[in-house]
Amino acid sequence: MKFALIRPPVLTPAFNMAELVVPPIGPAYVAAAVRQEGHEVCLIDAVALAIDQYTPYVGGTYLHGLTFDQVVERIPVSTDGIGISANFSYDWPTCRDLLIKIRQRFPKALLIAD
Repeated sequence: MKFALIRPPVLTPAFNMAELVVPPIGPAYVAAAVRQEGHEVCLIDAVALAIDQYTPYVGGTYLHGLTFDQVVERIPVSTDGIGISANFSYDWPTCRDLLIKIRQRFPKALLIAD
């Protein structure tokens, strides 16, 4: 099977003066385990791929990293399963919005959110 694992863009307030950007260790571990089982994995780190990009979101917040459309464009067409990493509860609204866009483009793919 072919999987895409996604670290979504990070929600950040407009007044934020500093941001801690760390590697997506959780999705990296999952990718390694899936590869060990013989599957193909595409890892999309939306923050690292557009570290200087901030897109206005809702209520005075910004998405740090790729836009939702940019993330969806990077998912290989032949993907069977798509996983999204939501580390904190405040990540859920952005993950939900990204999942909606993914489902529109990949109506039959298995979606997994942690």
